[in-house]
Amino acid sequence: MNLVFVNQFYAPDLAPTGVKLQDLTRELVRRGHRVRVLASRQTYAQAGAEPVAAPADGVEVIRMATCPWVKANVAHRIMSLLSYAQAVRHAIHNLGAGVDGVVCLTSPPLVAVPVSRACGHLGIPFAHWVMDVYPEALFAAGWLRRDGLAGRYLSNRVGSALRNVPVLTLSREMAETVGKLAGREVADHAYTTESRGTGSAVQWCWLWADSEVVRDPPDDAVEDYRKQQGWLPDEKVILYSGNMGRGHDIPHLLEVVRKVQDEPGIRWVFAGAGPLESEVRVSASRLRPGLLTIMPYCPSSRLGVHLRAADIHVAGLAPGWESVMLPSKLVNSFAARRPIMLIGARNGTLEQWLKESGGGWHVPDGDTGTVRRIVQASRGECLRLGQNGRKYAEQHFHPDTRICHVADWVQACFEPVTRASHRMPVDRR
Repeated sequence: MNLVFVNQFYAPDLAPTGVKLQDLTRELVRRGHRVRVLASRQTYAQAGAEPVAAPADGVEVIRMATCPWVKANVAHRIMSLLSYAQAVRHAIHNLGAGVDGVVCLTSPPLVAVPVSRACGHLGIPFAHWVMDVYPEALFAAGWLRRDGLAGRYLSNRVGSALRNVPVLTLSREMAETVGKLAGREVADHAYTTESRGTGSAVQWCWLWADSEVVRDPPDDAVEDYRKQQGWLPDEKVILYSGNMGRGHDIPHLLEVVRKVQDEPGIRWVFAGAGPLESEVRVSASRLRPGLLTIMPYCPSSRLGVHLRAADIHVAGLAPGWESVMLPSKLVNSFAARRPIMLIGARNGTLEQWLKESGGGWHVPDGDTGTVRRIVQASRGECLRLGQNGRKYAEQHFHPDTRICHVADWVQACFEPVTRASHRMPVDRR
């Protein structure tokens, strides 16, 4: 098949959506499909920079000029979205002949609306792989009111775009949210190779751990990494790694750090970037020196050793975001053999992972006493919980399995026998 994928970021860019998309497209090329990716020249972590060329793996990457992507600036993000959407529509029109299907991700937000419409006009089958649910994320962030004019308009447009096309999300909670938007049923079980087709229900499938993490770096490489970062051998390093966005409950995490800052021998590390990075830096300046260290995003090539170098991983989920996103960092934490301290709102999938794996702790309210007991956990307990998480990751998040499930879903979306049912009706409103 001749497939086109739409996502603002693509490897070697560090954006999680781009990294996962590269894994998927490589698998589809391995299966004999022609795969093209419509990506931006801008990078996820640094405004104005252009990513180096992607490795020659058979995937054709078309990088388009767009306005700079500045996470902390809403106006720049809107301009970047609009310019990317316009470039994608133009590219799809140029590529239209012979394209068997277009799969759109969710970066930038709401890009599925104009892309689905362009596909509808050209009669190209369209499918949506949902990494974050929009416009629900805008409501959760407080940028729009659900009952406001703009909120109702966007909800209607997204619901219309997703009403008659294959949709795959990252969790059942996200699938239920999409189902409400589009007036559709939700699949009872996660999508697997045995699912046979896509059906009319909204599907869901968990993501996979990065291959660099699954490979398990040697212990001496982990020790060298700690030395390079200036982390002392007897320090307990608690790591937050990834996007410092609103959905990850960064203010709550920082408040937890402040409340237990008197605990000896503890170093908190926040690695990544995002809209709330400035809040992290302000908090670091107000805490005792050396308590909170800030690092940039870790390159994919060193992600395994980076995650293994910490003793405990911490993650957050803000109230209102429970059915909007699923933090993928937990998947890599499990694979890295490190226990997870999840702080924040309840989410059925995340609680299921922690309960079934025995690989960490959930502190819904950030209770100070509970957090203290966790940071005081012995090395032996941390290793035991981390090993539990690794076993769970091998069963549920192994890339060899999950990537194949999503690749099977893509193929099922555009199989010739089912293509007619997946054509997008032209929305002329």
